[in-house]
Amino acid sequence: MPSKKLIEEIVIRIKNSVKPVRIILFGSYASGNIKEDSDVDILVVIDTDKEPQNYEERSENYLKISRELKDIQKKIAIDLLVYTQKEFEKFKSMGSMFSKHILKTGKDLA
Repeated sequence: MPSKKLIEEIVIRIKNSVKPVRIILFGSYASGNIKEDSDVDILVVIDTDKEPQNYEERSENYLKISRELKDIQKKIAIDLLVYTQKEFEKFKSMGSMFSKHILKTGKDLA
């Protein structure tokens, strides 16, 4: 189970890999319902208005962060969502249960 220090290390590494507008912790670690097999759910909004035009561009944004977290992911599973600012606005406007849940219960880390 990751400590507060490990979560802080995740945030530092995300900041080192991209310029985040927001980093949101959601799921069991945000709600405090942590179990032995819980993963760390993180949503990152990166500081760019450029929307990915294809899978390769989308993957590039994700991989920039994922590479920085590689050794941490050997200790704990990290479920990572990466959006540009425009994608995040679309995500919020969708009004899905998932987006509402993250926005309501998620904890801003940066």
